[in-house]
Amino acid sequence: MSVPAPGTGAAAGPAAERAWADAAEHVEVYRRTAGAEGHRWHGRPHLLLGTTGRRSGRLRTVPLVYARARTAAGERLVVVASAGGAERHPAWYLNLVAAPAVQVQLLDRVWSTAATTAAGQDEEAGWAAMAATWDGFARYRALTARRIPVVLLGPPPTDLPDPGEQAPDALP
Repeated sequence: MSVPAPGTGAAAGPAAERAWADAAEHVEVYRRTAGAEGHRWHGRPHLLLGTTGRRSGRLRTVPLVYARARTAAGERLVVVASAGGAERHPAWYLNLVAAPAVQVQLLDRVWSTAATTAAGQDEEAGWAAMAATWDGFARYRALTARRIPVVLLGPPPTDLPDPGEQAPDALP
């Protein structure tokens, strides 16, 4: 059974009309427009996560769907290393395991923080938040043999907008 990519269903909405050639184009447009284009894509909020390449030592940036979750340490931004339900961890996750210092861009805000793999109640809170953002994450979790990591990003700046309050991208 294959799981569609985020936003590929009929309910994806008007922002789903934008097709990125690849993640690099999504990152470029997000940066150039300070997230005005690319933050809401296929109806879901995206941030940019920069990790240090474990072999190259260079900054590698990927766009990821995120959510907010209440954890034992307070509110955190959460992403999952689902790799579209693949049986292997995505490179960005392997990078942050090797070097947990990451860079985050959310709309026009950019900051450095630490990333950790969630466990226990924090992991479940992260899964609940991500599944509420897109139910495909729950399907990935159910259909993938590997344990898909939930990643908690260190405390976000206190004045970040709520992802649910953002208007969809101004896309044709």
